[in-house]
Amino acid sequence: MRLLIGKMSPRHRPLIANALRPTFGRCSRKCRLLCVGEGALLRTFYDSVVASAILYGVVCWSSSITERERKKLDKVIKRSSFVLGCRLDSVREVGARRVLKKLTSMLDHDSHPLRDILLVLESSFSRRLLHPQCVKERFRRSFLPAAVRLYNEHC
Repeated sequence: MRLLIGKMSPRHRPLIANALRPTFGRCSRKCRLLCVGEGALLRTFYDSVVASAILYGVVCWSSSITERERKKLDKVIKRSSFVLGCRLDSVREVGARRVLKKLTSMLDHDSHPLRDILLVLESSFSRRLLHPQCVKERFRRSFLPAAVRLYNEHC
């Protein structure tokens, strides 16, 4: 891994890679001791450290993030994808998947505080949810309206 990071130009080198270079070296040495392929170890490292740092709370902020910020995060994920040698999901894909999962779990659990609000939003004609009334742009870009939009797209 150290060789891959060293061969990248400084312009394309992610900030995370610079900060974690010693960790990659230690992981690489431990990997050789355990006779495990570096690809599997790098994927585990990406999932446990890099992806968790980037995608933590994506359910909360994925609908309100600007396109510029999304592109910056996607650039880090794309670089990680290049280093790992496999395709990784973008911030938009991960956010949509996790928002839908959260919304369906809210609909399934009777004890969830927002379940009553979601039941009021159910349409009497179909499985879709009615869009909540949004006066301000801030509320329109919050979790509930964005989750309802995604849910209706995937019904």
